[in-house]
Amino acid sequence: MKTSGRSGTKEMIVGALLRLFSSNARMRTGSRRFFTAILLTGLILFTSCAGSNSYPRYEFLGPEYRSYLARLMEEKDFASRFVMMERLTAEIARERGSDDLRSFIHQYSMDQGDDPYMAYYLQILGDHYAGQKPGLSQYYYNRILSEYPDVRRGTSSTHFAALQGLLRQETDPPKRIEYYRQLIREFPEKIDLGLTWYRLAGEYRNDGRFSEYFAALEEFSRYPDTRVPGAPDIHEAVQEQLSFHRNNSKDWTSPSLDTLVDNIKISLYYKQDWRLERHRAKENFFAMSWLQDPSDFNSRPNFNIGTFLNAARSISFSADFTILNEKEAYLKTWGWSYRIPEWYFYFRKVDYPADPEIHGNWEWAGIYFGDTL
Repeated sequence: MKTSGRSGTKEMIVGALLRLFSSNARMRTGSRRFFTAILLTGLILFTSCAGSNSYPRYEFLGPEYRSYLARLMEEKDFASRFVMMERLTAEIARERGSDDLRSFIHQYSMDQGDDPYMAYYLQILGDHYAGQKPGLSQYYYNRILSEYPDVRRGTSSTHFAALQGLLRQETDPPKRIEYYRQLIREFPEKIDLGLTWYRLAGEYRNDGRFSEYFAALEEFSRYPDTRVPGAPDIHEAVQEQLSFHRNNSKDWTSPSLDTLVDNIKISLYYKQDWRLERHRAKENFFAMSWLQDPSDFNSRPNFNIGTFLNAARSISFSADFTILNEKEAYLKTWGWSYRIPEWYFYFRKVDYPADPEIHGNWEWAGIYFGDTL
């Protein structure tokens, strides 16, 4: 093993002390004994201090780690050093606790920045700070992604773990977009692609990037088996959004619910089927019973409402519409037929921020047959 610079300096100083001792060999016996004691004491203190300070920034670990640290730092093969680091970090965590482990890895990252396995060690720091100091946790996760190659061991990946850690903590849409895109690009085999595309779409929407939002929804629609927690009917809802987006006119919407309902009432009162048809939504319009599943193909009939309107003797309607919530309302009508006289016209607020002139308008979106349940 080659002598380090620090060891060579120690040997030079020890040699100088010995020469100094030799040069005073002709002293009187008492003085020589006293001088010898001083020299030996100094030599012992010096060699002891020199040994303990070989890696002074790691002294907080205690002397029991000194020998292993020396072998670790002198190991030039990073793969072999990685095996040693795994043993050492496990030992420090077990015997000295997470704070000393954090301090050790932080100092090692400062001293050994060229270690290609550094992403693995920084992940330990990122995970350590995740529940305590999210800002520091994000700092280390971002360093993993930007400064070091991925470290893969079995099915684990430091870059994958860092991306997941960042998505648990980051709230800024542009950054979350990049993390989701990197997951899709680099780890398609480790994620639910459908769910990831759906969540990426949400981030595009939050960031006001609507062309990319609808493109991501198109990708999500390619995974019909994907389930989104808390949204059992999400595939039907996404198809409705895409259908609405693909229609270029959207001229059936009205700027206010009052205006729309007034036009519907006029159409019914005068039996103006052409006017009624003009206000019917040209995308996603449904006509079904209250018990029918909206995803049922039969809930989207292509029927001519004018046929029913002209066949009815007279159509009556409530004076006021019923507001279900801030986005939905109903208007009760009756007199349509002997079998099912009551029809409820359903109105819905348009959710389409891609076009501010249409977003927030109202549309006549469907009909429920029969009285309410």
